[in-house]
This record gives sequence, C-alpha cells and structure tokens, in this order.
Amino acid sequence: MIDRMVEERFLHPDQRADLWHGNDIDVLFDWMKAYEPARASKWMDEKRRKSLR
Repeated sequence: MIDRMVEERFLHPDQRADLWHGNDIDVLFDWMKAYEPARASKWMDEKRRKSLR
C-alpha cells in the first residue's frame, strides 16, 4: 500500500520512513523516541500550485 501511495504521488518517497506500522506498542515507542522527520523537497513550487487552481 505504501508503494502505491508513492507511485500515485500521495506520499513523497523520502517521507515513507515517516510512517510506522506494526502491532507492538513497545516497538512503536522506541521508534517515536528515535524519530527524526524526513527532509523532503516540495513536490511543487508556489508558482505551479497557483497555476493549478
């Protein structure tokens, strides 16, 4: 599902590591403690966004 989100440009490839999935709450807490957000560039600049409105 995450691959599809990237393919459809819903999620930036660099930000896929920002999504956590699993069923172990202790692993989630460890992930949250070590979390550093991805530094992804914008998909579109302001000029391109305005042209789409």
